[in-house]
Amino acid sequence: MVNPLTSLNFPFRIPLLIIVTLRGAPEVNDEPQHELMGTITSKILDTLRIKWDYFPTEPETIDPVIDRAIKRMNSDQMPYAL
Repeated sequence: MVNPLTSLNFPFRIPLLIIVTLRGAPEVNDEPQHELMGTITSKILDTLRIKWDYFPTEPETIDPVIDRAIKRMNSDQMPYAL
């Protein structure tokens, strides 16, 4: 999704909620083929200037995180990733 995010969403300020799977996260014992993506996913989002947060693991914390993402997307008119 790098090309549409940089060619469309960034210049035209199109907000989009992105749900990213974080396979191979550094603190997770995962499959070896996920190791590289696990270590660079947050860096890719940062490089793309996309604000992000970890998707909540507790049901009661989902709504506040989604609310924060919506507020950020509304204010920045940029994608936000969970």
